[in-house]
Amino acid sequence: MPATVTALCYITDFRKSSKKYPNITVVDAMGITRSRGTKSELVVNLVGFYREDTAQDLKLSEFKTGDVVLATGRFRVEGDNNQSHPILKIVLNEVVCLKIDPKDFPIFPINISMTATVQQVPTTMGDYVHINVKVEDHLDQEYVSMQMSCNHLKSVNNMKSATSNLKENTMLYLDGEFMIDNERTNLVYLRRITLLSDYQKQNTVSKASTRFPWDSDGSNHIIPANNTTQTIAKWIKGSGRHKPY
Repeated sequence: MPATVTALCYITDFRKSSKKYPNITVVDAMGITRSRGTKSELVVNLVGFYREDTAQDLKLSEFKTGDVVLATGRFRVEGDNNQSHPILKIVLNEVVCLKIDPKDFPIFPINISMTATVQQVPTTMGDYVHINVKVEDHLDQEYVSMQMSCNHLKSVNNMKSATSNLKENTMLYLDGEFMIDNERTNLVYLRRITLLSDYQKQNTVSKASTRFPWDSDGSNHIIPANNTTQTIAKWIKGSGRHKPY
């Protein structure tokens, strides 16, 4: 159940290496972001993989020290309570260089999109509905589990109706603003909630009620696993060569 963040970053350090991986250049950059929910600048570590055999329009954009970039990717929060500041590590899916003077570097929200499971029944605290969720993913060849404390105004009717009957282990798709407070709590101010269990029920394909093209005669053509390759080969030979268009 992956989660991705988008953050506006000022690059303070940039390193590039191609020693470990043939045909792949690894970019490891450090920077800072100024989030509305963080009192001080948050340190960001951006990691990008550039393949030499990838089409130019599919590659990540190039960037360097001193640039202001909009970075999107899977993430984890590194560091423990003994460190003075946490580090937001982002493995890049996309990066865009922006023509922003670092002197005008703005405060900008860290946007998050994630699938997560509910850890306990939602509670109401003052003007907010509070939901504890867990996000699970694999990053850097490691299992990553993150607890998120999600909140939304109880006056928002569409969200209230979505969270009023939530139970433990319900799967959700969540979209909102990501923040880290002084106690290292991962906070999310929610903008959208989707119940994935309801979506799955509505979109489940029933074999009994659905007839596929290869079942037009009502029979099931089961191909034994050990004969699959031979069967495909016979089909290809029997069809002859395709004529050019």
